[in-house]
Amino acid sequence: MCYTSFLYPPSTPIYPPATTVLKYIHDFAEHFNLTPHIRLSTPVRAAHWNSSSSKWEVTTSSAQGEETQSFDLVLVANGHFRVPRFPQTTGLTAWITKGKVTHTAFYRRPEDFAGKKILVVGGAYSGQDVASETRPFAAQVIHSITDATPEDRDGGKFKLHGRVAEYLDADEGRVVFVDGSTDSGIDHVVAATGYQFNFPFLSEPEVVPTMPAQVPPIPPVLHNTTYHIFPMAKHMFPLVTSYPPSSMAFLGLPLRVAPFPLAEVQAQAALKVFADPTTLDLAREADVVRMRYKAFREELSAKSKGRDIDIAIADAWFRFEFKEMFDYRDELYEFVGDPYRITQSERDLFAEKDFLREQWRAIERAGEAEEWLR
Repeated sequence: MCYTSFLYPPSTPIYPPATTVLKYIHDFAEHFNLTPHIRLSTPVRAAHWNSSSSKWEVTTSSAQGEETQSFDLVLVANGHFRVPRFPQTTGLTAWITKGKVTHTAFYRRPEDFAGKKILVVGGAYSGQDVASETRPFAAQVIHSITDATPEDRDGGKFKLHGRVAEYLDADEGRVVFVDGSTDSGIDHVVAATGYQFNFPFLSEPEVVPTMPAQVPPIPPVLHNTTYHIFPMAKHMFPLVTSYPPSSMAFLGLPLRVAPFPLAEVQAQAALKVFADPTTLDLAREADVVRMRYKAFREELSAKSKGRDIDIAIADAWFRFEFKEMFDYRDELYEFVGDPYRITQSERDLFAEKDFLREQWRAIERAGEAEEWLR
């Protein structure tokens, strides 16, 4: 999970808490002397392409006021774990209004749920982390994961359930699951239900907030559906005609990946294209997008179960499976001319990460973590 150019210290817990990761980022910036190049407390308000000067006009704000500067190249690296996405489950709005729902974007300390009965909704990484971290503190943890088989663990202190079908009375803390079973007395819901792709500094005409039409043809402008940003060459470069695709690159759009090593090699790919735009074969990249779209439409049409197929494709676009994540990184290593390839052992270990996490959490609960690290 770390940058290949800067490893974690040997004493780092195998599954470190957020404070350890934050320190790692600060240490990374200090090690490579990046701080002088970073302007903190300076939000980017707008970025627009000036066709007359062939430059990006970027407006920022600070305590000194607004400032607009011209840039040849722009890297968009604001991430996609900031603006929460809540499911459209019946009754959830009433729970949110009563303050009984927290999105993982604002989750900080597991001890905040001490003595409470909580419902964690979502089975991806953040949902697994919250369900695991809160178990020693909460009176009971119910973990709702789509298509999960109901199960009681720890003498009923931890329950596994399928998807929530409806949120009933918020004061009684009652919900009903898709299998028809109900639960009550829930004090709080932690929604690990994902995030929206959000680029508030990019607007029309550079990026339009609509769903693209069915492919083919490839749309000529960049669309932000909040589920994905489309179309992109190599999942990084805007595949558009209104400004050079080689003048802007997006880092870290793929989901369910190890973000640091991915962003690291993506940055190298961006620098390669910035330096020599001819290295980006736009015709080939358009073919890749068309083939990916066709494959998703065929696959998801067969199992959409009434869901809007365009939203289903957009939602799936950047959700990489394990093999795809590693293959994508290897493709970028090849593109930038780096001989490194991800080892089979790393692929195998990553496939077992959920099992390993549970074992490590058990070691931590037993107070044996430091001895294991030694």
